[in-house]
Amino acid sequence: MSCFAVTLQRPVGSTSLKAVDTARSHWEGFAGTSRLIGPGLIRLGFDSTRKIRLLLAVDVSGSMKGEGIAFTRSALRSFLTALPSSGIEVALVPFESRAVVAGFAAVKFVLPTEAVAQLERLPAPLSGNTALYSAIAEGLRVLDRPSAINGATVLVVLTDGVNDVGHARDDSGLLGGQSGRDQAQQLIVSSKHQIWLVGAGAGVDAVELKTLAGTRANATVVAMDPGALVALLAQIRMSLASQYTLVYGVPSGVATHLGRRPLRITIHGDSTLLSRWRPPLLARAPFEGIADSTLLSSDLRVLVQDGTSTGSDRLILGGALLLVLLSTYAVLWRLARDAERGGVPVSATPSAKAVEKHAERAQSDATLRRDVVDAPPRTPFDITKDEAA
Repeated sequence: MSCFAVTLQRPVGSTSLKAVDTARSHWEGFAGTSRLIGPGLIRLGFDSTRKIRLLLAVDVSGSMKGEGIAFTRSALRSFLTALPSSGIEVALVPFESRAVVAGFAAVKFVLPTEAVAQLERLPAPLSGNTALYSAIAEGLRVLDRPSAINGATVLVVLTDGVNDVGHARDDSGLLGGQSGRDQAQQLIVSSKHQIWLVGAGAGVDAVELKTLAGTRANATVVAMDPGALVALLAQIRMSLASQYTLVYGVPSGVATHLGRRPLRITIHGDSTLLSRWRPPLLARAPFEGIADSTLLSSDLRVLVQDGTSTGSDRLILGGALLLVLLSTYAVLWRLARDAERGGVPVSATPSAKAVEKHAERAQSDATLRRDVVDAPPRTPFDITKDEAA
């Protein structure tokens, strides 16, 4: 299978996900006049010189009891373990309608591996209400603190309900009503941080969440399901990357010409990337065959099933599947050549000369003495000659 891989650089500060969530329809590729297959996303790149500070605010109000907190923990664990081990700081803060300000004031940013330990210490939901507006406001204030971060600062607020404060046991001064929503919305509009408002479950008011986000933040509502949460958090992880590597399959009609002449490669998307395929000095003709898909890595297996493949600015002829096929072909060819040069086919009839030579060798073996054995080794004390009387 022939393929290209193209690495796209995401502009600093951009929150566009077109390179990842709509890659197949958005990033269109052509080799000459032939449309490439795909693309699919195979790799995320993180710039080690660009630090990221990520604040995760998790709703632990009473409605999150049971499956809600269990599914959230599971999805966040997958998200945190998939983050790069360096270049990013993460803080996890639970919120409800009590001790909201104190909870955000005590946050500590750590490496993703340490944030997993913070996740395990998340308190079990009790009977608190949801201070959504205040959680947004306090989270943005935390990210406004002076720091040495020279890259992205990101707030993710995950909730399963709507803003619900003003009850007897709630903190005083929490943002509520229309005025509280307006204040939270204004803070989002004027913020310099990336903001994700994530709603999970049937209790979320999707319209309110999108109104809060406006055009400045990202607002998404999914089912309270670990698979749906994992997929959404994976999109957030993708948005933190500074590079995306997209792969394009090469149609067979184009592949037959890649080893013969240069081709113009064009990728259209948020920007247009132009390149030119130049054949190597020595190029093999394209090879087609069938192989067991279980021999492929899981990533390549998914790409093969999706009809996409991998590659870079230059053509990768063969990929993993082609390497397996060529290796098998080479071994079989070498065995056949060795058999032709030195071996006698089993079905072949021996010649008269071969029969005569075999008879001579048998006669020679029959005249050999077979009663001769080696004497035991001697020691310095052995008598090797009779002494005179």
